Amino acid sequence: VCSSDLSLERSFPSSSLNRALVWRLLGTHGITCGMWANKTILLVLCGSPSRRNVLEHIAVHKPRIVCVHQCVSWATDLVAEWIVAPCDDRPASLTIVQDYVKRTGEKFDAVVSYDEFGLALGSLLALHLNLPFLDQDLVEKCRDKFQFRKFCQEHNIPSPHYVHLDLNLVCDPAVCSPEHHKLAGFKFDANIAHIATCIEQTLTANNLSFPIVIKPTHGAGKMCTRRADTALEAAEAVCMLHERMDEYIFRWRMTFDEARGMVIEEYLQGGPEVDADCLVQNGKLVFMCINENREASEPWFLESGGMTPPLTLTQQQQLDLRALSEQLFHACGPTLTATVHFEAKYTPRGIIPIELNLRLGGAETFTMVKAAYGVDLIREAVRMQLGEQLDPAAFPDPILRPLGIFASSTNIQPNYQGTGLITELIVPPTLVAHPAHVASSIFFKQGDTIRLPPDGNHYLGWIVARGASRDEAEHNLQTLIALIHLRIEPFPPVAKV
Repeated sequence: VCSSDLSLERSFPSSSLNRALVWRLLGTHGITCGMWANKTILLVLCGSPSRRNVLEHIAVHKPRIVCVHQCVSWATDLVAEWIVAPCDDRPASLTIVQDYVKRTGEKFDAVVSYDEFGLALGSLLALHLNLPFLDQDLVEKCRDKFQFRKFCQEHNIPSPHYVHLDLNLVCDPAVCSPEHHKLAGFKFDANIAHIATCIEQTLTANNLSFPIVIKPTHGAGKMCTRRADTALEAAEAVCMLHERMDEYIFRWRMTFDEARGMVIEEYLQGGPEVDADCLVQNGKLVFMCINENREASEPWFLESGGMTPPLTLTQQQQLDLRALSEQLFHACGPTLTATVHFEAKYTPRGIIPIELNLRLGGAETFTMVKAAYGVDLIREAVRMQLGEQLDPAAFPDPILRPLGIFASSTNIQPNYQGTGLITELIVPPTLVAHPAHVASSIFFKQGDTIRLPPDGNHYLGWIVARGASRDEAEHNLQTLIALIHLRIEPFPPVAKV
């Protein structure tokens, strides 16, 4: 067993927690560090530095990692070789990888991607390398929020009421074409009333009413996603997307068409929003755990963290979610083999899927699941890509047989609006040394500029704490948050040309 796993076990103060974690870590797979020493993995995008802990949990098993990325990036100590390619140009990237294989004679044993924007490229590369991966059509259906809504409807799976927003109608095509999508040509003030009118007409024609949620069809991190109570607020979200389109194309490795699509859907009300983190092999559910999200900060839906096992859901409500997940995975077909991050909301008319992400959840997800259930989602994902068959009996059942370990997380959202300068940020060593601290990641440092809504969708970072009960885990989390000292000063506005 890897030393990183044992350090988790030693840090639990409760003997009952120790027994539960030891049962998971020592009682099943017989996994050892270095077990992939004779394997070569093609990693498609390494993600941001906040994904370091995920990549480390692959590297600890000693595979040779070759990474396709747009540049030599932060993971130089974990990656054996880089294939530099324009990852938003998939055909060009395929040619570069094929040339690399022909030149070096490299033989890959698996294609792996834990990055949302590596899935489409990974699917293309795996197809031509004759290696298992996600089906290309399924990747696109799940990545495109509009297509995912249609997919759910076609398979009698609940869906919000929705409509695709045709940006060719609401915006001047001359300034929205790939050749002219720079900011200089888009007259925001002049067009916003026209955009608002088009949105109102679209809602009326599709029997939708305010409040609504407007979001890009592609993307992550709630970028340009907001609740809109008026047509003007919805129009502002359209303008925001166009204003930042160049940034998103570069940051998220998207094509132009992917970056500019938008969907409008009903604002779902009712019970909590949840994340289900699953291992799925050949279309069958192997493992599933549920994280109940804290209420997001509206109107921008800034994520605030959550609790696993869930805080308020009954066992039956959790079983209902599992049944819906199995229905969804069955609809995806027998080729679905992946770590899946499934988002849904409990509403008066039942549980409604929001997103189906065919990869590991972002931010603190990996750490939360490992802390509460001892399941290493990325390790299991790589095992599946290498062709190993997972045994569902080897995994805990958090719904029917909870382990009695609780993990609570927060995404640190400063009490500030707009763009600011971080003039003070102190994260004392006592935070990491605290016995309830599982993991944390702070994305910024003193002197950095942070862009909070409406200027951007930054947040300071995340923290995960644990406890022997929900109350203890939550108390421990608040104790850790209180240790951080943060001060943000207004940033001088940049004059628009």
